Amino acid sequence: MIGRGIIYINYFAKNSLAILIKIFRARPMSQTNTNEKKGGVMNLAHNETELTKVSEIAIPDLFNRRLKTGNDMLDKIFGGEGLLPSTVFTLAAGAGLGKTTFLLQMLNSMTKVGIKTAYVSGEESREMLAYTCRRLGLKDVNLAIQTDVDKVCELMEQVDVLVVDSFQCLNTDKKMNSREKESYCLHQLINTSKRTECVLGIVLHVTKSNNYRGSTLIPHAVDANFMMRSCVTDEDVRVIYSTKNRYGKLYNVELRLGHNGFDLDNAIRVNDGSAPAPIDPRKVRWQEDLKKILSLSEPITQSDVTNAMDGNNQRGYLLIKQLIREGKMMKDGRGEEAVYRLTDAGKKSLESKDKECAQAEGEDGEDEQGEPARYEAEQFELPLNGAEENVG
Repeated sequence: MIGRGIIYINYFAKNSLAILIKIFRARPMSQTNTNEKKGGVMNLAHNETELTKVSEIAIPDLFNRRLKTGNDMLDKIFGGEGLLPSTVFTLAAGAGLGKTTFLLQMLNSMTKVGIKTAYVSGEESREMLAYTCRRLGLKDVNLAIQTDVDKVCELMEQVDVLVVDSFQCLNTDKKMNSREKESYCLHQLINTSKRTECVLGIVLHVTKSNNYRGSTLIPHAVDANFMMRSCVTDEDVRVIYSTKNRYGKLYNVELRLGHNGFDLDNAIRVNDGSAPAPIDPRKVRWQEDLKKILSLSEPITQSDVTNAMDGNNQRGYLLIKQLIREGKMMKDGRGEEAVYRLTDAGKKSLESKDKECAQAEGEDGEDEQGEPARYEAEQFELPLNGAEENVG
């Protein structure tokens, strides 16, 4: 027994460090203080489990105050009544779509009505932003170039509204991995915004498929998310829509973007509700090509179709095949001498499409239910078995 005890003592002495590490790692998570974790997002007091009646909870006066932008359309975009102090929102869009232009116009409008604003960039120089502002006719925007998140938070102490372009440019001197840095930067920005009642706008990048670049931590933690994309049927029009807004209604708005910025006083379309239904550009193009073939002068030859498709013989063949299958076109002859003619169904389809286009160009541009006609992309059947990739 003595010999066995000595063996146990020697084993523990040699492996004490490894044993202590295992014991430490096996501690329950409840023993750790979640408030001390690096990069915890938003201090929501998750450890308060005492039940409280809502009638006993005092509503801060903050919820009854709104910062008006000085422009009715901007107020509508941000929920209908302006911005609640301490709101944190994101604006995400692809490169070159007008994020900077839109936010600079917003800040300039708010400055004119006496609200202190600032635009902090980590992507462009002060001179580049000043040049953009002069082109847009903006004279009242305050600019700063800064990427250190703690110094950006210091600027929030001085203004009522601050825009950061972009979150991906922010960094810190603290030694952290990428995930910890993202969480730390977001924690600092949100906490400072809530403490100072400063409205904070954060520019985010998106992928080619219009998804957020990086993790979804930011859009989940903030109060409102806005997206911007090009209109499929007009490359000079931008669709700005909200996917989340804790303090206002959801809208989607179409604005024209020109050399002098967004035309905020003449919106093309304003709709209540969340984001417009996504449109596949390939389906829109397929629809346009079907109409293009139906519009050709009869009799239609295969070479006519190929020329209409800019030399893409395979795409023209697939389009004709679909029109024949739908009973809108018929084939006369065989081989190189074959020609195609429209059936009565094809002529009616062409007439209806012309009528829809005329209605879409009208002043209303809305259907009987009030929904925008351009969002009603018809479900044209694309070639199966990967053929759409070959004919694009």
